[in-house]
Amino acid sequence: MINYIIPFLILILIVVFIHEYGHYYFAKKYGVGVTDFSIGFGKEIFGWNDKSGTRWKICWIPLGGYVKLFGGPLANFILAIFIFLFIYMFIGKDFTPAVIDEVQKDSPAEIAGLKKNDIILEIDNNKVESILDVSKFIAMSTSDFVDFKVSRFENEILLKVKPNLVESEDNLGNKLKKRMVGIKLSAYNDKINHVKLGPAQALVQSFNEVYFVTVSSLKYLGSMIVGKGDTSQLGGPIRIAKISGQVAEFGVIPFISMMAYISISLGLINLFPIPMLDGGHLMFYGFEKILGRPLSQKTQEGFFRIGMFLL
Repeated sequence: MINYIIPFLILILIVVFIHEYGHYYFAKKYGVGVTDFSIGFGKEIFGWNDKSGTRWKICWIPLGGYVKLFGGPLANFILAIFIFLFIYMFIGKDFTPAVIDEVQKDSPAEIAGLKKNDIILEIDNNKVESILDVSKFIAMSTSDFVDFKVSRFENEILLKVKPNLVESEDNLGNKLKKRMVGIKLSAYNDKINHVKLGPAQALVQSFNEVYFVTVSSLKYLGSMIVGKGDTSQLGGPIRIAKISGQVAEFGVIPFISMMAYISISLGLINLFPIPMLDGGHLMFYGFEKILGRPLSQKTQEGFFRIGMFLL
């Protein structure tokens, strides 16, 4: 159990600190006073006051924090960009083209017309830069059919594959429903192309990854709202604690990669127009701009009750 708790606390404390520091930074920049900077909720464990009078404190319940302004979500996206930037520059990024080595008999791939030695160029209009992209793009697809663009004898071919939904386990042993098309991949010409990127290219790739995760997350949430998404893959703090503990066993790079994805999720969710979240405050500011006055206290309290229910 302790193997799960410690990595979880490290991940949450870093991500929440960055989020709340974003609030703090923008508050200070625009001359707004900050009385408290809290990591966690509930009773204070320890803390200190800085020269400006802000109380910095750690509290018992490490599932959030508070300093209210828009900067928080922005800081989470910036943290994710910096993590990917570090990985791509100092560890590298895989650019091995994905070649179909085997098409399973009677599989969705065979039915759709995919063949051995096809080079996968795109999946759902996402460019496949690496053999690692294939499973990621298939898993994040939310439509009934997955669009494949492949190169076959120097001709580009578009194919639609309807994946099977199969009960399976991921590499960490967690049960999930996987979208399976029935192909096995190999490296192009059996050569792995793993490259350390320069700062400019790494920054572009980092922005692309954050953009992809953000858009894919929104599509996935949208599919759940209309009843098509798999809600069994959602998880709260306990699920995050379990997975973060498991990922930590694989080393620092997988762990900080997961931190980047969690940071994107936190930044994105906090922008939703739900009272009690940062997006809810922006929604109130929008109402105030349109109406020329703030909403009444009673109306805001009603919205906050709705927000609590939704959360």
